[in-house]
Amino acid sequence: VVAVGNTVQYTISVKNTSLTKSIDSVTLNDTLPDGLSYVNDSLTIDGTDSTDPITAINLNTIAPNTTSTIKFTANVNSNPTTGDKYTNSATLSYTFKSPDNTDLSSSVSATNNIYSNSIVITPTISISDKSSNEIDHVVAVGNTVQYTISVKNTSLTESIDSVTLNDTLPDGLSYVANSLTIDGTDSTDPITAINLNTIAPNTTSTIKFTANVNSNPTTGDKYTNSATLSYTFKSPDNTDLSSSVSATNNIYSNSIVITPNISISANPNIVNINDIVTYSITISNDTSTIIENPVLTDTLPSGLTYKANSLTVNGTESTDFLETGVTLPNIDLTNPVTVEFKATVVSTPSLGIEYINNVNLDYDFNSIAGTLSNKISANNTIHSNAIIIKPNIILNSSKRSVSIGDYVKFTLLVENNNSTTIENPIVTFKVSNGLAFIPNSLNINGSNSSESIENDIFLANISPNKTSTVIFQCRVNSLPPDGIQYLSLATIKYNFQSPGGQLTNILNSNNNIIFTNSTIINPLIFKHITYITSKNNPLIENIDMLNLTRSPIIYSLNTYPLNGYASISENGTLIYTPKIDFIGKDTFSLLLSNKKLGSITSTITVIIKSSSDFKYNLC
Repeated sequence: VVAVGNTVQYTISVKNTSLTKSIDSVTLNDTLPDGLSYVNDSLTIDGTDSTDPITAINLNTIAPNTTSTIKFTANVNSNPTTGDKYTNSATLSYTFKSPDNTDLSSSVSATNNIYSNSIVITPTISISDKSSNEIDHVVAVGNTVQYTISVKNTSLTESIDSVTLNDTLPDGLSYVANSLTIDGTDSTDPITAINLNTIAPNTTSTIKFTANVNSNPTTGDKYTNSATLSYTFKSPDNTDLSSSVSATNNIYSNSIVITPNISISANPNIVNINDIVTYSITISNDTSTIIENPVLTDTLPSGLTYKANSLTVNGTESTDFLETGVTLPNIDLTNPVTVEFKATVVSTPSLGIEYINNVNLDYDFNSIAGTLSNKISANNTIHSNAIIIKPNIILNSSKRSVSIGDYVKFTLLVENNNSTTIENPIVTFKVSNGLAFIPNSLNINGSNSSESIENDIFLANISPNKTSTVIFQCRVNSLPPDGIQYLSLATIKYNFQSPGGQLTNILNSNNNIIFTNSTIINPLIFKHITYITSKNNPLIENIDMLNLTRSPIIYSLNTYPLNGYASISENGTLIYTPKIDFIGKDTFSLLLSNKKLGSITSTITVIIKSSSDFKYNLC
C-alpha cells in the first residue's frame, strides 16, 4: 500500500528453470503504471548498478538453473488513474536452442499490484484516563487510574479482523489483576495481548482496565501509556492486508500541582453568645506559577451568622457572598490575598463546644499538562466558653472589721472541681491600700515561702478534685482610700488542656471586704454572698446578718437559680436546695428593700461540692 509521496522498490527475479541449457539475449521490459515514475540510477542487476532503461534491461545470458535479480525504485507521484491499484507489468524476452540447435524466441510476463492507501481501513484508537485523584489527569503514589481505550472501525462496509491490542504501561504503574473488560465483559487476557477478534463496520469496541500508581515517574513528571492495535483487512481483490495504529496517553505526577498556602485566624477564639468574631484568611503563593481565577467559599458553622457588609478583600469592601463564592485577584509570589469578615455568635454549637469554620479555594494554574483546576480546603476552630475550665477561687480573711495596728490573715483557696488538671497556675494578689504584707508570712500548701505577694506566686499543677491553699498575713497600717473598707482580691492565670489544645484563662476571686471598726455600715452596701454546701444537702441561712443597723430590710427573690430551688422569707431566712446529684456553681440574686435607703440587689453564689463540709463567705 502506498500514498502519494512514497517510494516503492520493485524486485524482479528471473530464473532459468532448465537444468542443462542457457537462455540467451534476455531482455526485460518493465512498464510502470500511471502515477509512478522510475528513480534515475536506482537500477541494479544482480547487485551491480546498471544504466539501462527499465523498458530494455539487458540480462544477456542466464545459465541453467540460475536466477537473475533486478531491483529498482519508483516514486509515487499521484493516485491511480482508475480504481485503487497500481499494476506494474514486466515482460521477459529471450532465445533458447532447440534440439536441432535452432534458435527459438519466447517471452513470459508477470504483474504486481500495489494499492493506493485509499483502500486501507484505519481504525481510530483513543485512550482516556480517570484517576482517583481530585485533579484530572494527575495522580499520586497510592492512587489508581482507570484507562479506557476506544477502537472504532471507520469502514462503513468492511470488517477488520484478527484485532489484537497491546497496551504497555509505563514504569511506576502496574496492572490491577482481573480489572480488564472488553465491551463490558470481563476478560482474563493480559493487557499486552488483548484479543478483540473482529470489529464490524462502523462499530466501536471499548476496553477498560485499572492500574495502581506504585512510584513516581522514572524520568520527568509524566507517565506515558502506549497502546498498539494490530489487525488485518481485505483489499479490493480480496487479499489479506495487515496494518497497525497506535495511541498514547499522558498522566502526570502530583508534583506538578501548585498549592497555595491558606491560614485562618479568628479573634476571639473563645466566645460567648452575642460576641463578634473577626476572621482573617490569608492566601499566599510561594511559587512562580500564578494562581488564576481563585474563588473562596466559606461555610460558617451553626451558631454563627455573617455580619452584613463586613467582607473585605485586601482591605476593599466586597459585595460577594461567602456561601456562593468570593472572587479574588490572581495570586503570585509577591501578592498574597487577605480576606476578612465578621460573624456574630447567635447560639451555642450544634454539637459539642466547637464552632468549625470551613473554607474552600477553587483555582486554576498552568502546567505541563495544560491548564488544570484544583480545590483546597482549610478550617478554623473556635470554642464556646463552655470549654473553659474554671476553678473556684475564694479569698477569705480572718477579720471582718479592723483597727489600725491589727493583723489580718488571708486564705486563698483554689479548688479544682473539674476533671482536667489546672496547669501552671500563677496567682497575683491585689491587697487594699492601708494593708501591708508581713514578710515571711507566706505559706503555700502547708510549706512556708520567702516569696512576697507583691510578686507573682507560682503554684504547682492542681489535679482534679484537689485544692491549692495560699495563706499570708497583713498589718493594718492606715485607713483605706475611702475611709470605710479595705478591698482585696486575687487573680489566677492558668493553662488547661482542651479539645482545641492547650488554652489559657484568667479568673478573679471574690472581692474580700474588711471594714474599719469606726465605720457605720449602710446595710444596703453588701452585694455578694458566697456559700459552700455539699451535694444533695439543703442550705438554710439567715440573711439578717446583713442588717448592721436597726433599719429594717425586706428580702425577696430577684432572679432564680438554674441548678436548684430557692426561697426567702421577708425577714431574711434563705432556703436553697440543689438539684439531685448536682455538683458545681449556682447563682441567683435577692432584692433588699428599705424605706429610707431604697433597694439593691445582692448576688448569691452557692458552690455545691461532693464533700460534706460547707461554709459561707460574705464579700
